[in-house]
Amino acid sequence: MDASGNRQSLKLISLFWFHNIRRPSIVLLMKIRQPLFLLVLALIMVYATFNAPGSNTENFALIQRMYSSEFRSVNPLTFSVFNLLGVWPMVYAVLVLEEAESQTFPVWPFILLSFFMGGFIYLVYFGLRKPSHVLRPQTKLQKRVETRKNMILLSLVGLLLVLYGLVYGDWSGYIASFQTNGLVHIMSLDFILISLLFPMLVKDDMIRRDNYNTLDWVVYSFIPVLSALYYLNRRLDK
Repeated sequence: MDASGNRQSLKLISLFWFHNIRRPSIVLLMKIRQPLFLLVLALIMVYATFNAPGSNTENFALIQRMYSSEFRSVNPLTFSVFNLLGVWPMVYAVLVLEEAESQTFPVWPFILLSFFMGGFIYLVYFGLRKPSHVLRPQTKLQKRVETRKNMILLSLVGLLLVLYGLVYGDWSGYIASFQTNGLVHIMSLDFILISLLFPMLVKDDMIRRDNYNTLDWVVYSFIPVLSALYYLNRRLDK
């Protein structure tokens, strides 16, 4: 068989593999994965209700101290993580708005609620969403949000919070608070969750822009918050 014949055979095998093996596998995976997000949310809610340490009174007292004259009495690591949970929703908003037209439901309630419920509300979103690989024209809202000035400002805030927590934070104190304070406990789980969900949004966004490769995807996903902010700035150049 000549070279052209070999290429034709490989092409036929590839088409067969995609349509008869890979594509059905992807569909099956999506059917399994979507209810899995909702199951994880239900488990977290049960856990938070019955097993999270501390009390609501202690939680509110800690928040009040963060934004009062007693600010310096709060562990910088606790302050950093708590406020980074305000940065994450803005990062998510950029990518969720990008795929809004491809969803069968409005995305704005998830964006708004994420400022109060963090990654937990995005478990519902991921349970409902369908991955979108079609790049659509930007809306007026997207053009107002995705400006170089906004991305730089958001990146500076995120970077300062990360540095403040890492440089001045007390890790042993944070671990102790995680074991005894409900707010620190739940917000830590929230931060981990929202960091773990983000790579899925990045991957779909990169595919939409036809610039996906595994190495870049890892770079944009590896370091919580900082990698995400780096990606938001990089995507403005492409």
